[in-house]
Amino acid sequence: MNMNASVNYFDNPAQYIESVKKDWERFISHGETAGLSVRKEVLRSWEFSLKNRVAYEDARGIEPIFDSEKMSRLYAQKERLVRAAQPVVEDLAALLMEQGKTGGIINLCDEDAVIMATKTSGLQGDMDAEQQRLLPGMILDEPYSGTTGVSMAKKTGQPYAIYGSEHFNLSAKAYCCAAVPIKNHKNGSSTGFLALSGKNLNITPETLGMVMFAAKAIENALSAETPVNLPADSEVRLRSGRGLDKPPVLVGSAPNFITAVETAKKMARSDAPILLLGETGTGKDVFAKMIHFYSNRADKPFFAVNCGAIPRELIGSELFGYAPGTFTGGLPKGNPGKIESANGGTVFLDELGEMSPEAQVYLLRVIEEKALLRLGGNRLIPADVRIIAATNANFKKLLEEKKFREDLYYRLSVLEINIPPFRDRLDDLASLTAYFHSLYCGRGRGIREMKAEDLNYLRSYSWPGNLRELKSAVQRANVLGADTVESLKDYVKSRKDEAQPERYARFGNYARIMEECEGNVSEAARRLGVARSTIYRRMRQK
Repeated sequence: MNMNASVNYFDNPAQYIESVKKDWERFISHGETAGLSVRKEVLRSWEFSLKNRVAYEDARGIEPIFDSEKMSRLYAQKERLVRAAQPVVEDLAALLMEQGKTGGIINLCDEDAVIMATKTSGLQGDMDAEQQRLLPGMILDEPYSGTTGVSMAKKTGQPYAIYGSEHFNLSAKAYCCAAVPIKNHKNGSSTGFLALSGKNLNITPETLGMVMFAAKAIENALSAETPVNLPADSEVRLRSGRGLDKPPVLVGSAPNFITAVETAKKMARSDAPILLLGETGTGKDVFAKMIHFYSNRADKPFFAVNCGAIPRELIGSELFGYAPGTFTGGLPKGNPGKIESANGGTVFLDELGEMSPEAQVYLLRVIEEKALLRLGGNRLIPADVRIIAATNANFKKLLEEKKFREDLYYRLSVLEINIPPFRDRLDDLASLTAYFHSLYCGRGRGIREMKAEDLNYLRSYSWPGNLRELKSAVQRANVLGADTVESLKDYVKSRKDEAQPERYARFGNYARIMEECEGNVSEAARRLGVARSTIYRRMRQK
């Protein structure tokens, strides 16, 4: 076991987990507490949970402690925490996906261990979160859920890892959890908790480092005088909510990237809506900020809203606000939404394909009438905003399946910009790596110059997660204190080794995948996890 820096985790937990299974049986069946191998603080948690009759048989029958009405009131109270955490949780989920950890469950809890938000990495995570009731409204504290990662982090005030059998609830014993307190900068108390859990999750120093890094990012956002929904590393700041005081950093010299940048700058002069198209992780949010900066609205507000990260029942109030008395527990005077608050400026809607049908109707009215009605209101409010939308979804499919309004799509796609994937601009790899390195290590430790063989090896990987994957890999190297270039090479090797069997199995059906992608080589390469040149080479062989 490693107790370094007050972080509780095991270097090799398999044997320990197996022994704790027997400890649990002895504890529950016979009340034994002597001679057990389980950690003393975990045993004390078991004793408390049993004494207070916390259910341990099955979590699937437990309903959320907080109903929708109570949660609406709680959201209003914890708005700063949820907003500060939103982009950080998104990045952490993306990082898990890039690592192939598709069963991860990220929970943001308030200081009382009430789950405020849940984000998963893949379908398995969705199913597990539903089965284990790791959803908003549940309380992960001892009196309600027994021994959990969050309850131990709350009790100790330190990062804490709970391994499988250590959980008090039987159905949770297939899961591991790493939980980290989110500290108040002023007094050091816990203002919330960030937890990562998953079935057969391997909690390593790297795993804990990611969660601790994310919790620290949330702390920094909460301590900022002007909370914003922009990444801390974007080098973009808001002047008291008025606008961007400097353009976002755009790194690269690849011709297709430069073309996209120049197109965006030209389109910035218009007030027409813009639709940004590109794969996940290509930097659509940075393009949106650049368009705002070079527009005639640059000194007006810029707000970013991730439509996929906000619960569907809240997206309406988030965008359009609500009138007094609309929600029980809402603010007495109502609350303006992002669009009303951005009047005169720009609203960036990311993951547009996830927007609910009801919100689509409201948004269409805003674009056509330049006015909005708050939810529950009856007064039209001027809304002179420029809408920039982004998606990685297949809009043709969404329209065919009637999941997105055709009239709204055509209003939003007046101007379109296609942002190239990273695999199509790999000549920018060295400059992007150096830039991301500077974000995480500061100016105190530079990055060694990449040799030709380093670059060739790193370019041999297709980087399916695009810039976000490279950024995460650089961040990981700095969290672990490793040499960035060597760490990237190790990362690429591990990803290649993992992908090789599946890649070749799928590549045997490349013709079918090309047909599914309607001849789009870039999309086929993304699905196969290979470079476009590989696809062309294979086609020539046929």
